Amino acid sequence: VCTRGADGRVAAYFDSPRYGYTVGDASDPEVYAGRLKRFDRRILFIKPGFVVIHDLVASAKSAVRCDWMLHAVVPVQIDAVKKTFAVECENAALRGRFFSPAGVDLSVKTGFPVEPVNRYSTDPVPPDKYFPEWVLCSTPPEPAVETEFLAAMQIQRLGSQAEPEGRIAPIEADGAHGVRLQCGEEDHWVIFRKRGTSGPIRSGGLETDGEAAAVE
Repeated sequence: VCTRGADGRVAAYFDSPRYGYTVGDASDPEVYAGRLKRFDRRILFIKPGFVVIHDLVASAKSAVRCDWMLHAVVPVQIDAVKKTFAVECENAALRGRFFSPAGVDLSVKTGFPVEPVNRYSTDPVPPDKYFPEWVLCSTPPEPAVETEFLAAMQIQRLGSQAEPEGRIAPIEADGAHGVRLQCGEEDHWVIFRKRGTSGPIRSGGLETDGEAAAVE
C-alpha cells in the first residue's frame, strides 16, 4: 500500500573516494502507521567491496518482534552457529555476518506468501515466468521495545576476474560494535556506537564522539 506523504528522510550523508556513509530515518508515523517511534539505518560503504549496516529500531508501544530480512533470487546459505550467510551467483557473491543482536537466529524461507498473478487479474503467473525468491530472516531471541541489528557484508566478484573471499571478524571496542574487514591487502577497522551509550567510543587507536568511524 502506498500512502501519500509516508516517506523517510536522509539524516546524514558523506562520500569520499574510499568511504560512503548514509543515515536514513524512517520514524515518521506515516511510514509504519505509527508502530515505530524510531528506525535509523546507518550504512557504511567501504569501496568497492564492503558494506556495514547498523539498524536501530524502537516500538512506539509494547515489545515487538523485528526481523531483519534479505531477499535473493538464488538460495541463501547460512551458518547458524557463526551467524554468517552467503548468496552466490555466477559472477558475484554476497557474504555477511551478524554481530548484533546477541543470540540472533538465522533462517531461510522460500516462495511467496501469495503467488504472483497477472497484472490486475486473479490468474496465477506460471512458475517458469518469474524468479523464485529466498528470504534470509534474522530474528532476535525475544520481542523487545528496542532492537539493534548490525551486519557486515562483502560484495565479492567471481568469474574470470574473481576476488579473494574476505574476512569479517569482531574486534574489541568500548561503547561500540567493532568490526574488522580484510581482503587481500585491505584492512579496515570499523566501530558503530551501541544503543544507549554516550561519550567517546573507541577501539585500539580509533576513537570518535560520533556515531561511527572507520580507518584503513
